[in-house]
Amino acid sequence: MLELQRQAYLKTLGIACYFPTQVLPGAKASPLYDLSTPMSDSVAGAMPTELVIAQSQAGKQPLTQGTGLRPGRKANGTVSTAQPSHSAQSKTVPVLPATPIASQTNPQLQSVNEADATAQLRFSLRYLRITDELVVLDEVPYLQAGKQNPRAKQLLQAILTALAVDYSACHFESESFNWPVAAMPTASDSEMARQALRGFLHKRFEQHGFSYVLGFCGQVDALLRPAGNEDGACSYVDAQLGFHATLTKSLHAMLSVPSLKQSVWQDLQVLRGKLAQRSN
Repeated sequence: MLELQRQAYLKTLGIACYFPTQVLPGAKASPLYDLSTPMSDSVAGAMPTELVIAQSQAGKQPLTQGTGLRPGRKANGTVSTAQPSHSAQSKTVPVLPATPIASQTNPQLQSVNEADATAQLRFSLRYLRITDELVVLDEVPYLQAGKQNPRAKQLLQAILTALAVDYSACHFESESFNWPVAAMPTASDSEMARQALRGFLHKRFEQHGFSYVLGFCGQVDALLRPAGNEDGACSYVDAQLGFHATLTKSLHAMLSVPSLKQSVWQDLQVLRGKLAQRSN
């Protein structure tokens, strides 16, 4: 609505659009304040100390919503001398001590968290028959199970070449063992995983009758070791089946951290010597 139409509409309703200025007898004229110039000392002295400090530090302040004026000024141009409200004054808020987390103080919650951590035992193992005597166990990341990794294959071939193993007849076709298995949805114990993995190897041993096992492992390392080999020796002889096993870092770990290849080569020296004796 245009301004003239608005004024005519208000005049018809009997509402005054503007109030005329009347000069009262004996009244002093209001001083003229220039908002664009710095505030004088007399005006600043009439303001609260908090507002003076805030204006001197902040410089330009945002306009007050709905009035178009800076804080501390009234609509008629005069400076507001009202004291700040009690709620606006600074108060010292006491800091309460932090409440301890329930999982840190409740033994039942701790046991639940430990059970959840144990239930997350997951791994994927690839079984490759390289020769009639040598098989390879390659632990791969669980989320990458079933995917081919050309770099891991090249690294494995380089290691076999360094061990003087003839893999020309090998097609590098693998069988997978994944844990947990579908038949054991509640299998969260590492001992159950150990027994299942042991059964997998026992069945392959009956089929192929291998003499050497080369394991590139991560968390499966602890599951493959027999009960009497907790000292962490990389080579041992299986007491039940009689094959010679060598466990070292996984191919995925060596691809991620190339400096591990040196320690892996040291772990393979025992197997290298045994393979050399068999070939002579």
